[in-house]
Amino acid sequence: MPDQLRAQTATATGVLRSFALWVREQMRPLAAPCRECALADRCPKTWALYLEMFGSGELTPVGVDGAVDVPPEGVADVVVVGER
Repeated sequence: MPDQLRAQTATATGVLRSFALWVREQMRPLAAPCRECALADRCPKTWALYLEMFGSGELTPVGVDGAVDVPPEGVADVVVVGER
């Protein structure tokens, strides 16, 4: 691959990564109950609009103060339904 094309590809990749991070931070913010969650770094987060409309009262952090146990490594999705 020519150097100029490699540089343009690297620039485009950097722009896409920056945009993806912005979307994740702005459109899918970390809700207050999730700040202590053991899976926060693996979680896709909840949409900001959902939090605005319905709040975060139904969200339960995983692995905190006797809440839901942390699943084993390799478990991609965890859905917890119910009250604390």
